[in-house]
Amino acid sequence: MNRWIAILEASGNADPGSQDRSLGLLRFPLGARDDKKRGALLRESTRMGLGIMPTYPTSINAIPELRGKVVGGAFPVAESYARELVTLPRMDILLRMM
Repeated sequence: MNRWIAILEASGNADPGSQDRSLGLLRFPLGARDDKKRGALLRESTRMGLGIMPTYPTSINAIPELRGKVVGGAFPVAESYARELVTLPRMDILLRMM
């Protein structure tokens, strides 16, 4: 985690005012490579109202409205992100807004 904080701080993308070293994220991204476990996690989150959400419905090259505008063939990394990425809510941010 400290490695990623250092990278984000060096790039200027971390929230410099954050006291909790939270990376300046509104939602925390998490990779879920196992489709069955990811599906179970999302279903349970919906049932319990936890706010864990899938992120991208598909990779950019598969969006029908962009067909013909994205040059190139397959985008395996983007496809795996769309398939695997979920985000966790940052409850500390929600509590501060209340």
